[in-house]
Formats: sequence, structure tokens, C-alpha cells
Amino acid sequence: MFMYLALQSVHAPLEVPEKYLAQYAGISDSSRRIYAGMVTAMDEGIGNVTKALKEAGMWDNTVLIFASDNGGWPNTVGDNGNGPATAGGNNFPLRGQKLQNFEGGTRVPAFVAGPGASLSSSVAGTDLHNLMHVTDWYPTILALAGAKYTPRNPLDGVSQLAAIRTGGKSPRSKVVYNLATTNEAVHGAIREGDWKLLFLNDKKRGSYAPENTTQYLPLGWTTNTPALNPCPPSINGAWLFNLAEDPYETTNLVATNPSKYQELLSTFHGLQEGAVQDLFEQYTYDLLSLPSTNQWHAWMPWSDKEGSTCTAWEGYKSSVGGDNSGATATALSLLLALVVLCLHL
Repeated sequence: MFMYLALQSVHAPLEVPEKYLAQYAGISDSSRRIYAGMVTAMDEGIGNVTKALKEAGMWDNTVLIFASDNGGWPNTVGDNGNGPATAGGNNFPLRGQKLQNFEGGTRVPAFVAGPGASLSSSVAGTDLHNLMHVTDWYPTILALAGAKYTPRNPLDGVSQLAAIRTGGKSPRSKVVYNLATTNEAVHGAIREGDWKLLFLNDKKRGSYAPENTTQYLPLGWTTNTPALNPCPPSINGAWLFNLAEDPYETTNLVATNPSKYQELLSTFHGLQEGAVQDLFEQYTYDLLSLPSTNQWHAWMPWSDKEGSTCTAWEGYKSSVGGDNSGATATALSLLLALVVLCLHL
């Protein structure tokens, strides 16, 4: 049996039963308090799934994979009556947020559990800091199931099964975060080894944490902690980071390491030239769906007549009241996927 469970938590709209909210009365920010309650509700829901598998006698042959699709959304989303409300997310100390290619928008939690995973005793219960991309889950699950499958075209992903089970080295050394395939301003990012090249409009530079949210910071951190300092501006619209030495993306190395910059720039351009045209670009007849016409700076399947927001958000915007398009920006992080694979071998 293969089961895929995509949970609404944690995502907009922010709402949770009172019994979960009451557990976080000490959090003053209302959005963050609801967000925390939603995480607890999600945790309980996953516990219900594992309990059901155990009661059905299936747990001993089960592999449970927990993963997320993107980082948190911390931005302010309008006025809640007591001043601006945050969207509840926080990726601190990583830089950036959902919809950005900074680490805060792309590095997410994941874990593998269950007897069926056959994790070695030295690996079980430990952290694995290997490089892995979401496309790796598919070949990893195929390998786990012992499936023999030869795709017509090469897969983007690679099996991480051996590395997960033994804590060995990742078979992946490169990641494509995103590539611009339109005439819009250059955007995207790639990584090779520890090096990451990122393009983004300076107006969209990532922040480390929402304003006035020092209560979220880890123990020992303050707003004066060096990792919170703003990153230097981009150079030619680009940032170059060494993530092994600078995981918080604080130091742009474009000027100080021009050879590495040119090397990755050449790779980036080569990938752009060979990229498949964006499906939205191919099949979108409404020019108001262009990235330049919406606040998300992304291709949208629908747009309202003014081109300011995606109509898919209109119902939610109405539900929160008013015409403040900022309310639509509460698309929170962590639309979490729970994959349960039960192997009957």
C-alpha cells in the first residue's frame, strides 16, 4: 500500500480549534500563536496515522516519510486590529522565505521513520546533513520497494536510500533551485558542492526574521547577532555564497571570488539554454498571468481583471474582510506531505 497525505497544516488560512490554541497562551503574536497550534494539531494527526497502522498490524512493514514543500512565510499581512499581523512563519536563522531561493525558502525539515526503513543503529535518531532534493524521493521510494523501473527519459532525482540507511555520503552534488525561462528579469539559483549562485531583484532581498519577533529567536540570540545583519547588495543582480562557511547567506562572494562566479554563471546560462519552456508560458493566453502582473512574481493560471491578484485567492481575501490584497499574501509555508509506504515483501 502507498498512501500520500497532504495536510492543510501549516498553511493559510490561519485557524485551529481552541484546545490547541490554549497551549500557546504565552506567545503574544496572535498569528504565531495560531501557527503553533496548527503545528500541534498536525503532529497529533500524524500520530493518529501511525497509531492506526500499528493497530492494523502494518507498522512493522511501514516506512514513514515526512517532508515539506517550502520554507515559512513570515511577512506582515495587514492589520489585525492591534497593528500589522505576521503570517506566523519564521525560518530564522536562515535567510529568506517562501517564494525565494534563499535557504530560508528552500531548506526544509524531513525525516524517515518506521521499521521498514531498516535504518542502521548508528543512524537511527540522528541528524543527516546530506544534500537532497525533493525529486530524489521518487527514485528513493522505488529503490526501497525493490521496484525495477527504467524511465524513457533520465530522472532529475537520484536514490538516497543507501545514504539514508547508513548515514553515508549523498550521491547528489548539484541542485537547480529555479531557472528563468522568460523575458522577465533574471531569477533563479543553482548549487554545486558548497557553492550557490543566486539571482534575485534587490527589492526582494530576503530578511532573517519578521520585525518585532525577538521572542522567536533561539536562546542566546538577539537582534544584534551577526547572522541577523543585512546581506550586502547583489553584484550584477547576483549573490555567490559558500554554504559550508556561510549557511546564513550573509556574505556575497561575487567580487572576491570572480573565478567561481564565472564558473557557476556559465553553468547557469547553459542550463537556461537547455531548459524546457515553462508550461504556463506555453499555454497561458491571459497576459495578466505574467509574473510582472502579480505580487507573487510567478506564472499564475488565473488573474483578476486588474492583474493584481490570482483569482484563486479571491474567496480567501473576502473571508478575511476588505480589499487589502496584502491579505492574500498569507500563503504560509509547510504544506506538509506525509508519505506512508507499507512494504509487504
